[in-house]
Amino acid sequence: MSPRSIETDARIAAIASRLTPRERDMVSGIAAGKTHKQIAADLSIARGTVVVTCTRLNAKLGSVGAAAPAHIRPSAWVAMHAHILLDPRL
Repeated sequence: MSPRSIETDARIAAIASRLTPRERDMVSGIAAGKTHKQIAADLSIARGTVVVTCTRLNAKLGSVGAAAPAHIRPSAWVAMHAHILLDPRL
């Protein structure tokens, strides 16, 4: 693993430790490839709540997510890093 990816993983872990339980639910749904509508149905919440929570999640990811290549959607980036974002030790 390169020093840059270790640094990125550490930054992701720092963010993961500050995720709310609802944001962790969103990460799980995104990592599973679910749509906002499907996540809302699974959690028995409004689709708008999912959109707002995902927006807040993207804001928390900020510069870490911005380091992703432009062709990767934010949801794909979250799915790629879900193993860190959902680490129960954080």
